[in-house]
Amino acid sequence: MNKEKMITPPPPKKSRRAVRFLRKKNWKKQLQRLRPQQRPRPRPRLQPQHQQQHEQETQQQEQQQQHEQNEQKQQQ
Repeated sequence: MNKEKMITPPPPKKSRRAVRFLRKKNWKKQLQRLRPQQRPRPRPRLQPQHQQQHEQETQQQEQQQQHEQNEQKQQQ
């Protein structure tokens, strides 16, 4: 059998789960690349004075995720 005649099968498509996992992993990598003061702190146990701080952090994380999704769209 000639190698030229052999058809190589297309690379297997990644499952949705795998894609989601990889995105999550990339997001974590990007967090580690950020300077320590930019990295969102782990969420504090909610006490009344922490409430506002907590809300700000979740907003920052959402913005970060949206920003990354936009980058991915541009790459495609």
